[in-house]
Amino acid sequence: MGELPDGMAMYLPSGQRWTLQTHYTNTSEETLYVQDAYEIEVMLVGDVREWAAAWFMGTDEVVVPVGTSSMRVECAWPHDFSLLSVWGHLHEWGSAIRFERESGDGWETVYDVPTWDPEWTNNANPEYHDAWAFPVVEGERFMVTCSWDNTTGSDLAFPSEMCGVLGVGHGARDAINCNGTIQ
Repeated sequence: MGELPDGMAMYLPSGQRWTLQTHYTNTSEETLYVQDAYEIEVMLVGDVREWAAAWFMGTDEVVVPVGTSSMRVECAWPHDFSLLSVWGHLHEWGSAIRFERESGDGWETVYDVPTWDPEWTNNANPEYHDAWAFPVVEGERFMVTCSWDNTTGSDLAFPSEMCGVLGVGHGARDAINCNGTIQ
């Protein structure tokens, strides 16, 4: 996720669980032992100048037919927010992903991965934005286009495949989920 700007914090209510996942692929012929470490700082609520929250835009209503295919998902953003990071999320059969914002001249590309690497399913390839550089206004329309090359011989559905973009932003204390409409 990276480090948040000074004075910014993510809200974690008392008793809430927070899961951190790390995935490894050992390509050697030897057994390897690993150890993870995360640095999490606690901030007093009175010291927080701005809340940060996770966000997701996409759908879990994914059906990927055999062969090459694409899906577009559109969403009107639920309230004002600023994106700090954005990264795509596809699984093993993903081939490309693009995140766009509607503008007066059509659609403006925000994030584009024309060749998806399945490695990114568990090791995100995020883009980071200046803390105040990517504001989103309530009602603003976004679209994510996901493409796949399904070589399994049968249709794939969630959770075998996904179509979405996610990240961290500020301007909201609670996570934002912009469930889109399939176009």
